[in-house]
Parts: sequence; structure tokens; C-alpha cells
Amino acid sequence: MPGFQLARLTTPIGQDQGAFNLVTRSWELPPVVKELQRRIMADELAPSNMLTAIRKAQVLLIPARLDLGEPLIVGLRFPLEWTGPGILELVPRTPGLATVRAGQLYPVCGFSGMARREREAQQVVGVLPDGVSTIEFDVRVSLRRESTTPSRWAKAKDEWNYVDTIELGVWRVPIKVMY
Repeated sequence: MPGFQLARLTTPIGQDQGAFNLVTRSWELPPVVKELQRRIMADELAPSNMLTAIRKAQVLLIPARLDLGEPLIVGLRFPLEWTGPGILELVPRTPGLATVRAGQLYPVCGFSGMARREREAQQVVGVLPDGVSTIEFDVRVSLRRESTTPSRWAKAKDEWNYVDTIELGVWRVPIKVMY
């Protein structure tokens, strides 16, 4: 199946976590999630297709409407189920607006993970300039790969793993501003 078709089959976060199989007594992910995992880790999914999958996963939560002069507060979730450890970063092209980040490169205990997810759910982007109803974000993902050989995206290496930073493209997000 071509990557663009696979990306379009991605389901929203929360629906992609799979289920416990009573016969095999193991947690099983849906086939689309397994294939996304495989292609991402094998470096076989194009950045544009990864961006499509991230959009379809509904990782960015925006308010239904925004009053004029009110700061934009968004939530961002990282699709950990199919990417593994990593960081998703949305950098707005509009000057004066803040970058939005979600995820982590290294596993942590439950309590600090909960605090991180709470912070990620309420991130202040800033007050939109007059007349702006669409924000363009440059989307970047950093993934930790458990590998001894670097991929074509490798930008850094820590003590055990390579960290790949992939520029995925531009995400145009419409914002309904109430005047």
C-alpha cells in the first residue's frame, strides 16, 4: 500500500491504542498502526505522508472559536503509539506567536508524564494579529531510534540512540475569530 494511502487511514489518537487479545494474552495494535510503526522505524514513510498521518490523528486541539484579542490556547498530543519516543514541534510562521511542543524522547515514570501531558494540553500560542484567521506552522518531529546505525534524518546521537529530526512541511490551521 502506498504511503499516502496508509497515512489517510490513520485514526484519531485514542482510537489507535488497540485492544487486549484474550486468546494470545497480549496487547495488539490495529494493523494500520503496526504498519505506520514499521515504516517510520524503517525510514520508509515520506515526511509529507507522516504530516498527513499526524493531521488525521487529530493531535492538535484548537478552540471552536476565539474572541478578538483573546490569546490562542491549544493542546498538542504526540502519537506515541505509532512513532515511539519523540517530540512533535509546531513553529508558527506568524511573528510573535509561540512554538507548541509535545512528547518526550525518553521514558519517565507516570507522575512526571502526567504533568507533561497536562502542560501540553494547555499551551499559549499568543494573541493573533488583526486580520489573521489562519496560522501556518512549520512541523518538525524528532524521533529516538534504538539503532546503532544512523538514518538519513539523524541529527544527533546520545549515549545509546540516534535522534532523527525530520522537517515534515507546513500545516495551515484555520482559526475562527469572533469580531
